[in-house]
Amino acid sequence: MLKEVSKCPLKPTEEFIRIKHGRDLLKKKLTECNEGETKIHLKRRELEELTSSISKRKTSISDLHKKLIQMVKETYWQAVPTSYYNTTCLACKKCCHEQYGLEKTEIQESEILKKCYAFSGENCRECGHHYSSHVHLMERYVEKTREIPSIDPTVKHNIDKLQNENAQKEEILKNIQEKIKELDVQLDKLHLEIQYIVTV
Repeated sequence: MLKEVSKCPLKPTEEFIRIKHGRDLLKKKLTECNEGETKIHLKRRELEELTSSISKRKTSISDLHKKLIQMVKETYWQAVPTSYYNTTCLACKKCCHEQYGLEKTEIQESEILKKCYAFSGENCRECGHHYSSHVHLMERYVEKTREIPSIDPTVKHNIDKLQNENAQKEEILKNIQEKIKELDVQLDKLHLEIQYIVTV
């Protein structure tokens, strides 16, 4: 049998080597393609999670904006006109002597004020302030309260924090989207290479 085999003409094995080389190259490209698909899948999942996180933060920011401004009570002084002079302290707005009957003065620090019943020496017996902070006015101050809008500093801090986190996440999101585009281009290139290997 060996004699018969040895009589057969020699056949070149280059074709088998070329087929083996093609098969190895195809295997390598398929592995690269699979890795690329896995990377894209992971990046897309990361993208979805980030998008969801940003969306939740936007909802939280929207909810916090509703709590940002609170109505708070504020005390203020309102001048009420009178038909007579009153000794009024400009430091604390107190009416220290109503219906002042002596010599009138609207000049601050006037010595006349020391003659007022409200004073004991240079200080007022009603409010304790120096006579120089008093004047005679044809009005008296009345303490009132009103509601005014006020920004809650804690809520403002939380909004700023969430907005900063969102800005950082948006930047990461942009980078992931760019990476996915790059991976898609690489994958398209691999698909073309695989198609070429298969058809040749």
